[in-house]
Amino acid sequence: AQRLAQALRQEIIAATARTCEATGGFLIIEPLDAAACLSPEREQQVYRVVGENQALSRWQLRAGHGLIPLIGREAELGTMGQAWQRAQRGQGQVAGLVAGPGLGKSRLAHEFVARQQDKGAVVLESGALEADSNVSFIVLKRLLHSLFGIGTGAPAEAVAAKVTTRLRERGADARV
Repeated sequence: AQRLAQALRQEIIAATARTCEATGGFLIIEPLDAAACLSPEREQQVYRVVGENQALSRWQLRAGHGLIPLIGREAELGTMGQAWQRAQRGQGQVAGLVAGPGLGKSRLAHEFVARQQDKGAVVLESGALEADSNVSFIVLKRLLHSLFGIGTGAPAEAVAAKVTTRLRERGADARV
């Protein structure tokens, strides 16, 4: 513990491997040097927390690490594609993906959205985590961030510039 305390004399946030695993990948970490082990017997690695991943869900974290090709879901993708085509013609549509846990609902939705995006569809994403339940309008905020291409933590001046540019690109009055 004394070596850990000495290694952590800097102003940082440190976490054990177990703590990092418990956060489900939402932390960006880097290992501290070997001198920061809790004890020579346990040789437990300690990590420096350098930030947080801004993914909307654990699914997005997983997808960010690469996916194997989707196979055997062409029928479902076709059904969703038909609903999308009807919606594009002005016929309102709702698609629900219903199945037990771990059966590929998120992956199916991801693949469908990615294919439509490849064809030029504008995709806006938003969502909330359990920890966001006390944050007013978080889903709307994330939707607007998606619409205007604003990164989390962007300075106010950069946000204003992006919003103004996007509004002008869409023919809207940016003074509003």
